[in-house]
Amino acid sequence: MDPQRFDGMAGLALSLLLPVAVLFVASAIRVSRAPRWTWLVFLAAVGGLLVGSAEIHWSQYPTPADNEWGRYDGGQFLGFRLGFVGVTVNAAVCAVHGLVTDSRRRWIRPFTVLEARLLTASSLALATACAAPAAWWVSGAGLPPWPVPVLPAALGLSLAVVAWVRADRRGLGLDAPVLRVVSAIVGCALAVAVVSSGSGGPDLSLVPDTAPPRQTPASTPDPWADWPAASGPHPVDTTTLDAAAVQDGTRAMLQDTVRWAGPLDDLSSPTPAAAPAPPVALRQVACPSGGSRWTGTLTLPTARPQDVATRVLRGWEHAGYTAADRAMGTDTRWPIDTDAAVQRMQIGGDRTGVQVTAESFCV
Repeated sequence: MDPQRFDGMAGLALSLLLPVAVLFVASAIRVSRAPRWTWLVFLAAVGGLLVGSAEIHWSQYPTPADNEWGRYDGGQFLGFRLGFVGVTVNAAVCAVHGLVTDSRRRWIRPFTVLEARLLTASSLALATACAAPAAWWVSGAGLPPWPVPVLPAALGLSLAVVAWVRADRRGLGLDAPVLRVVSAIVGCALAVAVVSSGSGGPDLSLVPDTAPPRQTPASTPDPWADWPAASGPHPVDTTTLDAAAVQDGTRAMLQDTVRWAGPLDDLSSPTPAAAPAPPVALRQVACPSGGSRWTGTLTLPTARPQDVATRVLRGWEHAGYTAADRAMGTDTRWPIDTDAAVQRMQIGGDRTGVQVTAESFCV
């Protein structure tokens, strides 16, 4: 998963789902008609978990951009602290309410023993579903695969529906308290499904490569003596590769460009959705001076063209391509090594995303 997306989802799981899990555990205690002293055990257990997790650092998933605070760990930082507060408040309020109120005389009375057990199991299943993403994160395993929280959520929903059907047959009507439980379960199941749409930890390969571009020693005589960046790397105008190597190298350069671009967006979707990587296709054209070259174009759909373009340009620089020209929103890069296959790389953008063009040497 992209580190930035992982940070947002982990923060959501910590800040929202973990406090909701406490509410479902409290609901299970109340529905099961447990004695009052059970609330003291519940409060002590929650307190022990909070004390044990107090030393957990939110940025236990390091990235190469750790020096840029908040870029890949801001969501986890806020989520951990907000979740800590939410768990504390929810546990305290539920325990106090349970101690001062006799659950045996309250809203559970209209239900039979079987219905009460169904609701208890439903609440515990939903508590497990809500706590699973946070527990996965705390263990250092990232976020769980989606079946881990979604299956308990589906079980909890099913049990609640069974209890509702049994209560409805006995004439409790649509105002039966079980309907409120069902509504909470549905909302929780949707939240869990969103949070767990990915699995594992952040994929560091999607972080832009910050390594400096390769440098080549200056050569004399230099045909590029008038190049503006005379003190830096100079482009080359020939290649030592044969035709087959140039064709393969051009295709590989475009494939690497797709990888450097990172996650892409489906711009046709009304909601945020990932787009598949575009296919790489080459076209052979004749050169005016003889021989032929291969060209290829890519469209990288994205809602954040500046971020994608920056990652692509960093990848090109790391691969040995230096700045050649910039005009009308288009950047051009030329190689600095004679073993390069592509003579010119261009990148621009429009409403469809980031546009990339590769043009090989003539061979």
